[in-house]
Amino acid sequence: MAISLLGKARSFFIRNPGSRSKHGINGNTSTVMKALVVQQDKTVAVERKKMPSIGPNDIL
Repeated sequence: MAISLLGKARSFFIRNPGSRSKHGINGNTSTVMKALVVQQDKTVAVERKKMPSIGPNDIL
């Protein structure tokens, strides 16, 4: 899910390169987008930590 969102964000920035350089406000939107991408990466990392349920102490 997060991977598809990252792909959409990248394609959005590739499609609209001029939208960032119109006003000074757009600099803030690009930094917010970077923060969202970092947050998505963190949630994916947390999900990966929770997912492997079979450990050395688990009873099979």
